[in-house]
Amino acid sequence: KLKLSLGAEFIINRLTENGFKAYAVGGCVRDLLRGKTPDDYDITSSARPEQTLAVFKDLPVFTTGLKHGTVTVVYGKENFEVTTFRRDGEYSDGRRPDEVTFSDDIKEDLSRRDFTVNAAAYNYTDGLIDPFGVQADMEKGILRCVGDPEKRFTEDSLRILRLVRFCSSLGFSAAAETAAAAEKLRGGLKRVSGERIFTELTKTIKGANATYALMQFKDIIFEVLPELAPCDNFDQKSPWHAYTVYEHIARSVGVADGDEAIKWCMLLHDCGKPECFTQKDGVGHFYGHSAVSAKKAQAVFARLKFSSALKKRVYFLIENHDYRINPDEKSVKKVLSKWGYSAFYDILKVKRADNLAQNTPLAFFERGVLNELERIADGVKARGDCVTLKDLAINGAVVIAAGAKPEKVGEILNNALSQVINGSIENDKRKLSEYIKRLI
Repeated sequence: KLKLSLGAEFIINRLTENGFKAYAVGGCVRDLLRGKTPDDYDITSSARPEQTLAVFKDLPVFTTGLKHGTVTVVYGKENFEVTTFRRDGEYSDGRRPDEVTFSDDIKEDLSRRDFTVNAAAYNYTDGLIDPFGVQADMEKGILRCVGDPEKRFTEDSLRILRLVRFCSSLGFSAAAETAAAAEKLRGGLKRVSGERIFTELTKTIKGANATYALMQFKDIIFEVLPELAPCDNFDQKSPWHAYTVYEHIARSVGVADGDEAIKWCMLLHDCGKPECFTQKDGVGHFYGHSAVSAKKAQAVFARLKFSSALKKRVYFLIENHDYRINPDEKSVKKVLSKWGYSAFYDILKVKRADNLAQNTPLAFFERGVLNELERIADGVKARGDCVTLKDLAINGAVVIAAGAKPEKVGEILNNALSQVINGSIENDKRKLSEYIKRLI
């Protein structure tokens, strides 16, 4: 028996009490079978949309998906998409059916879905409805299309990326015929919007098995991220690196500890390396690759419709991922003053992922340096040492009172901050006031 949420149970019971069949369906059932708590629940029902609206007339509802038979019912603070059993028409745009026809058969409804792991339904009365062997596939860790995989991927090209994403998030491998069809039809991804590609790729790189998925389906990845294709099989010829550029990238994504900005940084941080490759005495070098990679990443940001905030963070991380910081307090304070604590710790996460994906003795030694940088920064933060203008014992009013012209205030304060960070003067109001008077 699977335990539904109170909201899902309420929705299903209300529909059942009114004479309709209703089930939890798709990803929520898959998660329950895996012993996971679903993030949300989708409900499928024999009730037509207008009947669903009547059944839940006492609750807030949204009808934005009415064309495809979906009514969103709000119960408590949760939204539940309630969709009528249906069969899909032709997919002329390679994304959504041109029309849908409502059905009274749950198995017919399940037969139109993408993968077997998403093609099971459940309620307390009928138990698990599993016409396509979801339990067997999950026990084997297999992702398999429902029916003919070429038909499924031709109907909706986004399913090709969903295959990659599920391999990453579930840790499953694709059945041979499903993987072959995805590879064959990957050109259809050109018809998919940048926003949807971004969503699927973000879920892929955040998955626990991202490295496997990125390596297993690299041709599909190159279809939507052509910037990475030159990195494939590119020998770095470096004592710092045990892998090709692309395998290093894939491994760095897998070991990165952080949010989507960190993950996207790792996916793109070395995309400029092939352009920067030089060789001396048999050893490869990639001078300036951080800046080139950041520049190439901008095309990805635009194509996949990154938000302004994410674009800014990822660009900064790529551009500075190779920035050298000496493991001493003065150097760390200077960087903290320039970047702030959040960006500093983000760069450390990026550097650690980069380092772990190198897998050489030289890289192992560098990990001690990164640990020391973090120890120093933690100490500076814990003591509340002065590293920013807001930490300074004087402000603009003090500088103007000392006789400075208004347009010179910022320059003088930054000069004073630099002296404090260098240890040339204490962060003391009287001493700093005397210093700026002499400066003026």
